[in-house]
Amino acid sequence: MSADDENPYPASPNRFGRRSIPATQKRLQDRIMQAPPAGIGRDEVEAHFRGMPPWYWESVTKAELIWGLETVHAFLAKLIPWQTPGAPAVASLRYCPERGFTKVMVCTLDRPGLLAKIAATFSALRINILQADVYTRADSIALDVFQVSGADESRPIDSERLAQLIFMLEGALNEPQRLVSVWTRQFQKSCEPPSGTVALEFDNESSDTATILRVEAPDRIGLLSAVLDALHQCSVNVAQAIVNTDGGVASDVFHITDRDDAKIKHKLALGTIRKVVMEALQHG
Repeated sequence: MSADDENPYPASPNRFGRRSIPATQKRLQDRIMQAPPAGIGRDEVEAHFRGMPPWYWESVTKAELIWGLETVHAFLAKLIPWQTPGAPAVASLRYCPERGFTKVMVCTLDRPGLLAKIAATFSALRINILQADVYTRADSIALDVFQVSGADESRPIDSERLAQLIFMLEGALNEPQRLVSVWTRQFQKSCEPPSGTVALEFDNESSDTATILRVEAPDRIGLLSAVLDALHQCSVNVAQAIVNTDGGVASDVFHITDRDDAKIKHKLALGTIRKVVMEALQHG
């Protein structure tokens, strides 16, 4: 790892704690301003530093920051001439073979249920999501980063599959949704949930700013998408999803908040979430 790839911020005991780090963030901004990525103006850099949420700055490296700036720049270039109802999307990838996954960055306009739509598109392409980090700028630009691997190792995650991802995602974001999005939903429904034990647990103690939802269920294609869609139905925001599968059992962790970005503590709300997510886990 080069010096530019090192995390410039000290470790935080709480991944989603919103501890202010203005001095370090300012130093990184000064470094980027001195040598901005080719074709990216100062206004774009300033908008990114001003608009990204605090937890983004707790983990981003300089290399990932530049990658994010380039991805947002490509999205804005696509958005300006966009005529179709809905929103465009762009995606780019970075290979991490030594770590056993590929990183995919997706940029589009934020909207309710966006993460569930992206997850559905990945699963329809038989791409497994290992981890999802969700960031929304103050100007409603969503910049989400996924660690992924292919369910079919004979089909690499390359530029061709990335183009398929963009095409299908834009179909889901279109108003009304294109036929390809309908096909994606039908694909999800065809993946019958396997039999096995399902467990769900809420934790309001481990994080200061988010409710942690832990889910354990037999793994299947589309499982993450089903859970995220259920959370969307409950008007829940997902800040991070960590996905782990071992021996055919998925053990997934979601950091969630309500629409006001607050922890979810009311028993009735938690009960509703439990009911809807369990239904998705057991019946798809």
